[in-house]
Amino acid sequence: MKTTIEVSLRMAMKAYDAITDNRNMEERVTNDYPNIWIIEEEDEQEHDQLLIQLVEQLTTFGIDSTEYEVVNE
Repeated sequence: MKTTIEVSLRMAMKAYDAITDNRNMEERVTNDYPNIWIIEEEDEQEHDQLLIQLVEQLTTFGIDSTEYEVVNE
């Protein structure tokens, strides 16, 4: 499975800080552009869990859900 998370440009640096603050997440999520992050995980359950963790991490760092878009491919 592949999911792309596109963060608004004004929150891109904050999202970078949020994701790289969690070592496990940093290793499992790819930064494609300054504001685009990609989750590629074969196991659907692992993929869903990683997406939930990423959303929680963004929320913890004060990034509202209106500041990013999640696209499942």
